[in-house]
Amino acid sequence: MVNLARIEPEMYIFLAQKRTKTLNGHITKGSFLEINDIYLSPSESFDFEKNKNETTMILPFIGDLKLKTNNFEAIIDENKGLVLGNLHETDFQVLNEYENDTVNFLFVDLIQKQSFVPFDSVLLNIASQPNVWHTLGTDCKIGQWEARKKGSFQSKSNESFLIYCLSGVFELENRLLEAKDSLEIQNVEMFMFEALANNSILLFFKKYT
Repeated sequence: MVNLARIEPEMYIFLAQKRTKTLNGHITKGSFLEINDIYLSPSESFDFEKNKNETTMILPFIGDLKLKTNNFEAIIDENKGLVLGNLHETDFQVLNEYENDTVNFLFVDLIQKQSFVPFDSVLLNIASQPNVWHTLGTDCKIGQWEARKKGSFQSKSNESFLIYCLSGVFELENRLLEAKDSLEIQNVEMFMFEALANNSILLFFKKYT
């Protein structure tokens, strides 16, 4: 009989205050994914380019956004996530059209092979349906938890996850995650957590294999 070595989980924490600062906010750099936390003041814009075979997610957290390109415009509501997949357009602009309010959103480049339609707007009911996971895409989920509620995610095999605390506080695998902190966990079938504050929001991305 061959004795196979057990692969031990690896964990890496990325604290919010130690993130890399960018022109519009901060960026969390995991081993397989980067999460851009972007703030736009009134009338400011964020421009980006996207190849046809790339997939990008825009997730508003505070305020609505306008997305513009040469051929169309779209409003991204605060309670929605927008996924841009196999589109002909390459140049995009995200605008804050408020006169007095700053907006905040996450911008994430995803893996090409993840299962998204070319232009997909995902309605999120996390506030009205708390304490459960809501699907953003094949390997991405989000949920809002009440204080002292526990949760978990179970995979079919050992996977790698980048878990992002969007708001509130969690204890996740004996690590404390506060707003905008992240934890990358490698080689695990599941992870468990407990919300330590009301309306705590957790988001995770699973590494595509």
